[in-house]
This record gives sequence, C-alpha cells and structure tokens, in this order.
Amino acid sequence: MAETLVKPRCKTEDIPTIGEFVLTEAEIDLVDLTEAASNIDQAFIDALKAQNVVVRKLVRPFELTGALKKVTVELYGAMESLKPRLDKLEIKINQIPCIFD
Repeated sequence: MAETLVKPRCKTEDIPTIGEFVLTEAEIDLVDLTEAASNIDQAFIDALKAQNVVVRKLVRPFELTGALKKVTVELYGAMESLKPRLDKLEIKINQIPCIFD
C-alpha cells in the first residue's frame, strides 16, 4: 500500500503544541492505550517526545532568530557609523570640478 501524505488542517507552527497536548493526554491514559495497542508504551511516547522536540526546533528556530536579531543590530550600527564618512566623501566629490560643464 502506498504511503499517503496527510496535510494538517492547522498552522505549521501549531503542530508542536498540538503534539505536546496529544502526548500529555497519551501519558495520562498510557495504561488504557497499552491495553488497546501493545506497541504503545512509555518508550513509544518517549520517542514521540524526542521527535516533537526536533519538529519544534525546525518550526520555531529561536536560537537562529536570536542570532539574526543580533547580526541585524550590528549591521544597523555599522551602517550608522558609516553615514558621517559617506557624508564627508559626498562633500569632497561634489567639490571636484566637473569636466562636462
């Protein structure tokens, strides 16, 4: 049987939160779930938790976002420090006589 791609009907960024909710509920009902399906046990839940952490990092890359914000602040600072130099350069360029006048 061919694998079917299921498209979630929620926002991508909500998937880890929904996953945490489902996992929490599964842990609460673990005894009943294990009775109903023997392959669902604590190890199975732990594996899903690990996968949910990976998905969360992919969907919400906080470390990357923080690094991007820092680089952006540094970039704007560098641009601001260049403005006075560029202004002086513009003045000097404008003082050069134009040969086409």
